[in-house]
Amino acid sequence: MNPTPDSHQLQSASSLGGLNAARTSLWKWAGRFIPKATVQSQKGQSLVELTLSIVFLLTLLSGLIDFGIAFIGYIPMRDAAEEGATYGALFDDVCNSNLSDRVHYASNTSPSIGINPANTQIVISRTGDGSPGNTVTVKVSYQYTLINPFFFSASIPLTTSVTQTILQDNTTCQ
Repeated sequence: MNPTPDSHQLQSASSLGGLNAARTSLWKWAGRFIPKATVQSQKGQSLVELTLSIVFLLTLLSGLIDFGIAFIGYIPMRDAAEEGATYGALFDDVCNSNLSDRVHYASNTSPSIGINPANTQIVISRTGDGSPGNTVTVKVSYQYTLINPFFFSASIPLTTSVTQTILQDNTTCQ
């Protein structure tokens, strides 16, 4: 068997129908060396590649949805911390009960997906003696449980902290 077509084979192919016939003859000659199983197994390979790609893309999509829901839950937490810090700056509540209630109330009235306001931790701190010019900091934390089962960590911490300057001297509980 001759591995390359000789000039006689190409000339005879070109005399039978021109350049197209020569190409057809060349493809038939090259086709003798390609096993039939290779062509058939490429269909199975495409199916495997598609399956792996779809699994990867669906995992990525579900992760994006999960982190999107966590971010939507983070926004009301941040707003509640800001509400509490503003309240603490205007009405310096030394007993922290009204300030903590204010943060819980703000987090309960804001629509949040996936966040349970009863499980939020609120930490209130002040610098100095609480007189005007010092600061009040409200830190709100929550452990968000992921919905997607593909990730290794079952929850992620959501934490926000807002600091405001105390504006008035009001040291009695409201």
